[in-house]
Amino acid sequence: MSLEAYPDINNFPSGSIALPDPKLQISSKVDPSVLRTEMESGRPRQRAADATAREVVGLSWAMSPAQMAVFRTWHSGTITRGADWFTINLDLDGDNTKNYEVRLIGGNYRATRPATGGHFLVRATVEIITRNLDPYP
Repeated sequence: MSLEAYPDINNFPSGSIALPDPKLQISSKVDPSVLRTEMESGRPRQRAADATAREVVGLSWAMSPAQMAVFRTWHSGTITRGADWFTINLDLDGDNTKNYEVRLIGGNYRATRPATGGHFLVRATVEIITRNLDPYP
């Protein structure tokens, strides 16, 4: 699916906030959407529950107080408290960045700031709408 399939998708405010720091990226997990049924006898049955696999990625940003204000405004207004899909440029493969359609899981993010002030460390877990996980596309 491309952005044209989701015309109402918003963009991450990358002009005001730096993209997630790949050195701070915390996790990547693929949920292959496989159902498993235990049988009375014999091997359990497994089958694909969906045509697509869901990928979940943990992201981290270091944000100044001004960038944090932009992020909070964008989160509460533009993407409706994190419920809406948005595009963001990410380097998930370690070789180049691409635009992905994502949304915050549960609309949540966590921001911490040292007691001495300074930058906020913002962490969020996002799910990706589509990503080609086939190594031989």
